[in-house]
Amino acid sequence: MKIAFDLVCTNINSGSLTYIISLLQGIKKNPPKKKTYIFINKKIFDLHQDLIRKCKNLIIIKVPEFYTLSYFKIFWIQIVLPLKLKKLKIEKLLSPLNICPLVSNYFKIKTTLILHSNLPWVKFNLMPGNFIKKKIIKYFMQKSLEKCDQLVCVSKTSKEELSKILKPNFRKKIKYLYLSLNEEFYKKKNNYYLKNVKYEQDYILSICSCAKYHNILKLIQSFDVFIKKYNTNLKFYLVLTILDQIYFDEIMSYINKKKLQNKVKIILNLNSRFLFNLYKYSNAYIFSSYSESFGYTSLEAMKMSCPVAISNHSSSKEINGNAALYFNPNNVNDITDKLQKITMNKKIVKKLKKRGKINIKKFTPGKHTENLLKLILN
Repeated sequence: MKIAFDLVCTNINSGSLTYIISLLQGIKKNPPKKKTYIFINKKIFDLHQDLIRKCKNLIIIKVPEFYTLSYFKIFWIQIVLPLKLKKLKIEKLLSPLNICPLVSNYFKIKTTLILHSNLPWVKFNLMPGNFIKKKIIKYFMQKSLEKCDQLVCVSKTSKEELSKILKPNFRKKIKYLYLSLNEEFYKKKNNYYLKNVKYEQDYILSICSCAKYHNILKLIQSFDVFIKKYNTNLKFYLVLTILDQIYFDEIMSYINKKKLQNKVKIILNLNSRFLFNLYKYSNAYIFSSYSESFGYTSLEAMKMSCPVAISNHSSSKEINGNAALYFNPNNVNDITDKLQKITMNKKIVKKLKKRGKINIKKFTPGKHTENLLKLILN
């Protein structure tokens, strides 16, 4: 039996890259026993080829980087990839990034789809992009759910949300499997520091894509209330990848209007290698989202001994357990209260750091890949 993994449609600054790297780490620890093809972005392979273990059953096919761009992703998945799979006589495909080839059934290729987001169904109006782009994304995701042979959600909460949406005959093919952290990122010595960041000063950190469903504006409003109420010199570092330019302009307008330029620092399109020291030196981590099926960054913060506060929506409590404080993302007073606790209450900070170290042990690459391969091969 020939198996293929489609790891192409992600780029250097994408959050999905964390998943791709951890998946490769798992493959390295659990090399395939059957012939397995890995389609991967050439640039990502060049940067992370040390994660690919050489073994007789593993065949790497490097794909041009332009397939990670906008509508080229759909062209790759729906046209180029299926033709390559047919030529190689692939019998099973893992599509780990929300969309799979819609002609897989026609080519008699069984597909396992990993769904990282329920956003098109639960918060369509908050998705980034214009209406047409959002409809196209939802269409291909919806059809992918219907056409795949096996659907893997990344949390139990996500599975339950989706089960309410799908038709009854599709529900039986839904499984859930937790994602895993990039372990190697935290083991290596990291000397990547941003020149325009003062690591020695006290600051709160948040990392996310700039889109309305991440509720960034409400976080900044709460931070503004927090620093005035408690008369603190804490800074707020926001690491963003812009997906919604209009929303970003709205955020910057608020910062300028409130004269928060010296308090809130926006860091755009940051290479992931710089995140290590941003986590390491931050006083606390905060994250707000209306729809999150898993969420990496709160776990990464826990790994780096940051106390975490996070919104109480979607799968947050399932993934972070008792290792985080939770707030209503629509309530400025609640967010302000949690900011105070994770930065000023030493007893709570100590407890959260201890619990965080325990919580992250549930999300290891070896365990994820082992369970994933079992699902695919069954």
